[in-house]
Amino acid sequence: MLLVLGLADLYQNYYYWMVARVHNAFPFKPFNPDQWTLTNDMTSRIYLDYILFGAVGTLVTFIFLAFMVRRENRAKKQKL
Repeated sequence: MLLVLGLADLYQNYYYWMVARVHNAFPFKPFNPDQWTLTNDMTSRIYLDYILFGAVGTLVTFIFLAFMVRRENRAKKQKL
């Protein structure tokens, strides 16, 4: 059943995202690289909050996974 749903989804993506259809949804605009320059705005509080929350989330996940691995290894040693 999942295979059928996956194939149907692939067909829909193929059909709706054909170049001719996408061209109608997104008209041609000349590319201007000056509009796409990425900058790190260190004065933005929101930007710094996202960086901080991402770092904290990563560290919490790492600590949790390390704890779970240690717990699993201890359980294996106790069974022996």
